[in-house]
Amino acid sequence: MATSEVYLVISDLHMCGQEKSNRIDYDGEIRFIFKELLRLLGKYSDYSIGLVFLGDIFDRSYRKPSKVGVDLSLLGLLLDRVRISYSLVGNHEISYPSNNPFWTLLNSVDSDRLNSITNKNLTPLGYVNRLQIIDTVAVGDTVFHMNHYGVPDSQPVDGKKNIAFYHKAIYNSDVVEYVRSRGVPLQMGPMSSVGTLSKYTHSFMGHMHLLSGTWQMPGGSLVTYLPSLGRPSRSEVMDAFLDRNIPALIFESGSLVKVEDNIVRLPSWAESILPDVVQSQEATAEVKKAIADSLDYLGISDDPVDNIRSALIEDASMHHLLDMTLIGDFNAVTGGFSQRLVDLRSRRESADE
Repeated sequence: MATSEVYLVISDLHMCGQEKSNRIDYDGEIRFIFKELLRLLGKYSDYSIGLVFLGDIFDRSYRKPSKVGVDLSLLGLLLDRVRISYSLVGNHEISYPSNNPFWTLLNSVDSDRLNSITNKNLTPLGYVNRLQIIDTVAVGDTVFHMNHYGVPDSQPVDGKKNIAFYHKAIYNSDVVEYVRSRGVPLQMGPMSSVGTLSKYTHSFMGHMHLLSGTWQMPGGSLVTYLPSLGRPSRSEVMDAFLDRNIPALIFESGSLVKVEDNIVRLPSWAESILPDVVQSQEATAEVKKAIADSLDYLGISDDPVDNIRSALIEDASMHHLLDMTLIGDFNAVTGGFSQRLVDLRSRRESADE
């Protein structure tokens, strides 16, 4: 083992094969992250450098071979400058196996726990292993445990420091409330117990895009949540939540001596988002939701008017229109609309002459 080693922990990158319509330049956001990663390689240039990716390197399947080449070239800028690179297999690697560049970076999957899951899509396509997919590896006085998505946890080794890397959803209410207190409107599913992580010296958690921070559990075990570096959903772009951490695990003479934080600030909302497109997408989503709700609506009575009133209970303007139609003068309700149609037709006929 080299005298001085460092391992950079890289959370979900979500490199994407298609540009996102509501973003100014999603590829530019990804390039920004890589510039920061390359800067860190310079910072630790006196060390033998390794990388640990926490999964979801690519967001999903790619359509254009040229885009595959561009993004693999970008990733290669990192892989070519380090001694070794490990990766977890995340849910996006498994859920989008077809035309996912991830699988071209592998010649084999050397994880017994992954290979024992028969319903997983594990198809290495590469000629060499640019990334190492393993279960555990000893690094001096420490054992790295790679807890891939959907597989049982690795068991700690007695007499060693045990560092776990996760692509799984493990969190509790304290974690969620802390992040909410920082202005991040989290909507998380059922809470899980973080107690299972106490078996490790330190756990680094990917997959949960907006959870962030380090907690010490009873007994001294540490848990560090690393929010996604790539922000595939525009809802993840928040000015109150731009900081990301790329931790460095530093070894001297075979011993883990410290974990060093490296804080990176991602581009802001104004630098990333096209608000007009977002507004249009939200309006479309509201229409789709209204249609879906209407299709699922069950009438409260045999009276169709009562059912309409019930379905429109939260829309005061539609209630008013319904009352005018049923009680008032129908012509008063529709006359203005009819006149607008007549005026529009007249203007078109005049334009054609």
